[in-house]
Amino acid sequence: MLRVQKPDIICFLETKADSSSRAMQFMLHFGYDKQFQVPSSGFAGGLWLFWKSSIANLHVFSFSSQTIHCIVNNGSGDWLLSLVYVRPQSNYKEAFWTDMESRSASISSSWVVMGDLNDVLSSNEVFPHRSSIFHRAQHLNEILDRCNLISEETLGCKYTWCHIQQGRVTLRERLNRALFNVQAKAKFQGAKLFNLPRTSSDHHPILLNLDTAASLVPQHKLRRFEAVWLTREEFPTVFSRAWT
Repeated sequence: MLRVQKPDIICFLETKADSSSRAMQFMLHFGYDKQFQVPSSGFAGGLWLFWKSSIANLHVFSFSSQTIHCIVNNGSGDWLLSLVYVRPQSNYKEAFWTDMESRSASISSSWVVMGDLNDVLSSNEVFPHRSSIFHRAQHLNEILDRCNLISEETLGCKYTWCHIQQGRVTLRERLNRALFNVQAKAKFQGAKLFNLPRTSSDHHPILLNLDTAASLVPQHKLRRFEAVWLTREEFPTVFSRAWT
């Protein structure tokens, strides 16, 4: 992801580990010369934020065990960025959203929230579908309304998390997302959110592209073999050269 997508800012969630010089050297190799960490509590939680100071002017002004709040200026004026990992226990969720609702009342600038909310907005974000998800989704919708936040539509994979049991995927949900307030929607009208393919983790990384001029996700045209090529006299020669 670092080689291909080359994000200016990247945050690792639920790290379940403290900082290490080896990890920081690895990130520095890719140009991430600034970092801020919220340590894990034992083997729970943990957030680790990296950014390229030559591209993004970022200042962390507040943090908690579930959130890092920043002021960012990447050439388009100051805006607020909150990077979050909401723990699945109800008491942590309540504490997180109480704080976010309080903050939203005093925010008048562009505000983007990204991360793992450990909740879904509709039954369509869960597979297999379960009727019990309705109240959970309704509750999150009501909270986002009170916080004046709008969930950004995504491109790519439909779900961002899967539960794997005995080598089989038994449950998929969209837990990771980006939220914009009205000011951010107006400021970043060309923004695109991508759910990228999952690798070794049970979560899919999400990528938010605020650059309206070009997509961070390369668009490779899929090439397919056409049977009609076999009728062309020069096909054996062309195929042999390409294959070798």
